Amino acid sequence: MCIRDRVSTQSTWATQALAKKVNPDEEDPNNWRTRQAANGVQYYYNIKTKKTIWEKPECLQDPEEKQNATDWQVKHTSDGKVFYYNIKTKKSTWKMPSEIMALKERQAEERKHMAQRQQEQGKQGAKSSKISFSITSSYHPHENEKKKFKEEDIDK
Repeated sequence: MCIRDRVSTQSTWATQALAKKVNPDEEDPNNWRTRQAANGVQYYYNIKTKKTIWEKPECLQDPEEKQNATDWQVKHTSDGKVFYYNIKTKKSTWKMPSEIMALKERQAEERKHMAQRQQEQGKQGAKSSKISFSITSSYHPHENEKKKFKEEDIDK
């Protein structure tokens, strides 16, 4: 990333932070470090603000995590096993909660519909566009005659 891009990106974080009335250092993903507590639970440390939090900062979340409107978070043990933690009740479970299962099903349906729409748009675009191009004949160097071909004229 060049300096201009970095400055532009940092000013974007600052603008977003001002709109949300939060510290811009907390919105910059470069300031966060992932750590692991002695019990294996992951936490996050901000090197600028010295703040420590258990929940993944929004600026580090992927789009699916940002869509998670449930009280459940996906966590990992030190050996990589997945468990689920409820931030309201402070309870953990190995079994995927029904709220997360429903969320994943909705997200899968959304991806399926998006793929279908893109595929349909691709088919419509292919039907509506005709390919044509020009070729200058190399057998008649003194003639500047160009022949026009259509997609239907080309052997496949």
